[in-house]
Amino acid sequence: MSSSDDETLGVLAAQNWPGATVADGFLHRAWAVRLAEPAAERLVGREGELLDSVVNGVRATAGQPHPIERRPADFAQIQVVAVDQRHVFLRIRLAAGFAQSELGLAANLAALQKLDEIAPVEDLQGTPRRFWRVLLGK
Repeated sequence: MSSSDDETLGVLAAQNWPGATVADGFLHRAWAVRLAEPAAERLVGREGELLDSVVNGVRATAGQPHPIERRPADFAQIQVVAVDQRHVFLRIRLAAGFAQSELGLAANLAALQKLDEIAPVEDLQGTPRRFWRVLLGK
């Protein structure tokens, strides 16, 4: 595969960002994740760690203290739903106004990167990880 094919597929992967719905003042987004190995049990119950990474990612992007640091649940909620040992949904709920800013992007990136750190990701939304480099950082 040529580098231009890789670039094209990278653009298509970015367009494969999961849709979102708004309810109760939150933007709900669910990432379909296939893990590189059977490891879903490593993720279930670790939502607190994922939320901590969201807080840190927002802080780093904002470059200054942000209210999410004092009241994370007012801005973000994370849930991992295991389908089987290789497939999970990463559900991210972000306060609607917050979700549609660069900080919302930072929150999604931080959660995905932490998930990948705990249990390596093979693909997101059915697209191989190499096309999600910008999100996963590798």
